[in-house]
Amino acid sequence: MNTLEKFGLIPINFSTLIDVFDNYKYPKDKVSNLEKSGSLIRLKKALFVVSTKIHITKENFKDILKRKISETDIKKVKNDVRPFIKKKEEMDIWSIDYFIKLVDMIQFK
Repeated sequence: MNTLEKFGLIPINFSTLIDVFDNYKYPKDKVSNLEKSGSLIRLKKALFVVSTKIHITKENFKDILKRKISETDIKKVKNDVRPFIKKKEEMDIWSIDYFIKLVDMIQFK
């Protein structure tokens, strides 16, 4: 797996990138070269995102999605979407486990 793939589309700060490439003699140059090559996109000073040019596998995608779901506050999500849901009781099944099971059911063509 490409070193950057594990980040998916999550923004990465510069110090994290330096830690990731600490095995390089000049990790700052490595980050700079990745930005110049288009593998990293600078969002603002010291904050990057991995380019969508980096290939994310189907399983890697599912792992990233599961991790993000696990970090999500479902109560906040319910509160955010409640005004748009006609049958509020349909949200009763929403939980971290429910959404992770849905991720497991994703099928790719």
